[in-house]
Amino acid sequence: SVAATPVVPNAQVVGAVAVSVSPIARPNVPGSLGLNEVLVYAATAPRDDPDDFGTFDVACVRTRYIAPDFKLPVEGRVTLTPEDFVAPDAFDPEVHCRGLESAETP
Repeated sequence: SVAATPVVPNAQVVGAVAVSVSPIARPNVPGSLGLNEVLVYAATAPRDDPDDFGTFDVACVRTRYIAPDFKLPVEGRVTLTPEDFVAPDAFDPEVHCRGLESAETP
């Protein structure tokens, strides 16, 4: 599961997400066995204007899980900071994904 903690003053966390992973390799993509990219979306909107839908930013967490006992990162946690969230049109997974520094398979 994903634990959500507000990182912006006066922000409110409105939901959390449960994530399941799959150890299936992508066809014709070497090193993809167990590789997971989880996109986390965050919305920022003023509390006092219900007509303002706000803006959305996206962050990416890259992990690897191969059953029964191989996982990266080993501790199973990736911390995102406000700087990890970018506008969706600026998002590049090769630049903005956090978690694994390398997509190599053991």
